[in-house]
Amino acid sequence: MTGPLGWLVFVALLAANALFVAAEFSLTSVDRARLEQVAAGGGRRARVTLAAVRKLALQLSGAQFGITIASLLVGFVAEPLFRSVLDPLLHPLPVPTAVTTGIGVVFALFVATFLQMLLGELVPQNLAIARPMGTALAIAPLQSAFTAVGRPAIALFNGTANSIVRLVGAEPQQELRSARTPAELSSLIASSAQQGALPADVATLLRRSLGFGSLTAGDVLTPRVRMSSLRADDTVADLLELARTTGHSRFPVHAGNQDEIIGAVHVKHAFGVKPERRAETPVRLLMRPPVRVPESLPCDDLLLTLRRRGLQLAIVIDEYSGTAGIVTLEDLLEELVGAVRDEYDEKEQPEAVRQPDGSWSVSGLLRPDELAERIGPRPPDGSYDTVAGLVLAAVGQLPSVGDTVTTAGWTLTVTEMDGRRIDRLSVHPPARAGDEDGDAAEPAP
Repeated sequence: MTGPLGWLVFVALLAANALFVAAEFSLTSVDRARLEQVAAGGGRRARVTLAAVRKLALQLSGAQFGITIASLLVGFVAEPLFRSVLDPLLHPLPVPTAVTTGIGVVFALFVATFLQMLLGELVPQNLAIARPMGTALAIAPLQSAFTAVGRPAIALFNGTANSIVRLVGAEPQQELRSARTPAELSSLIASSAQQGALPADVATLLRRSLGFGSLTAGDVLTPRVRMSSLRADDTVADLLELARTTGHSRFPVHAGNQDEIIGAVHVKHAFGVKPERRAETPVRLLMRPPVRVPESLPCDDLLLTLRRRGLQLAIVIDEYSGTAGIVTLEDLLEELVGAVRDEYDEKEQPEAVRQPDGSWSVSGLLRPDELAERIGPRPPDGSYDTVAGLVLAAVGQLPSVGDTVTTAGWTLTVTEMDGRRIDRLSVHPPARAGDEDGDAAEPAP
């Protein structure tokens, strides 16, 4: 086929090939949630496109069927067309006809392949990836119509392919999975923040919200060694003094030791006692029954429990029914929004501070996930709950200031002790690939 009609057919086949390629890439990359919103708003093309996305396997089979037919026909039509252009140029040459014919065939196939790859494959592919929504809305009706017309043949090929897929132990799906796990959503949020699509503080809040359900009461509690408490026979004056020195307002009340928590008292209750009687009134008369929760209770369930009962504090019990510590509503909120302080809180040293030498000065009470959030890399897994626990697990004894532990590329040095507790450490995380100065990367937003 030569002449104007042949060129018209060639261009039409290239356009058809481009349409099928654009349909294939746009339907697989279009934002499903956004498409559903547009369709719900009454857009007819959006409804057609959404229907195509919901039968993605069938539509992709139709697109592949169309690409195959168009590609074969392009090759069939292109060869005589380009030979008709080249033959007059080669005919005067003093070479055998077989040679000129061979040159013409090779040239025709080269040019046809080049044009098909460029205009029929790469351009529509890149356009569909760059503008998936607009491309899908424009092309889906044509693609759906072609699939409907060729459905018998397409269904035959698609059914045969599905049978082969089942033979290898997989179940064919009609559409891409749109649901995301928390880990996938967290990765998506981090990627969006890095590309500037989300503000860093919003990304942090979303990421913390996703991880909140994986935390337990044991992860967020204030341990008993740092817990301020009162004995049942302590007086209201003792309560006021403890509130003044600690800056706290709620305290557990025990019957002799912290494993026997019998209640909780709020400092505001003290102001209901006349000043002259505060030195003789025991706090057990003001306390309320405690709420006890296991260490394993998920934080989202704990938050619901406190909200439902109108409480601010719960006693966390370990597996031996001893007191592991306390957790407050503020502790839970801080897991979502970060540190919450008021004008009466004492100024504390930041939990993680970057040092000039590239190391980090961190609190020994940081959990592994909190450390990773602040400095980037995550410490190695192990049977410990805090950074201090990582050092204790490695040395096997009570460390001293200056003791250093190296594990899995991490170097941790004890810099401050609070009695027998590791208060602060100097942490050198492992260098990441591509860090020219060998320092750890800055934390993700």
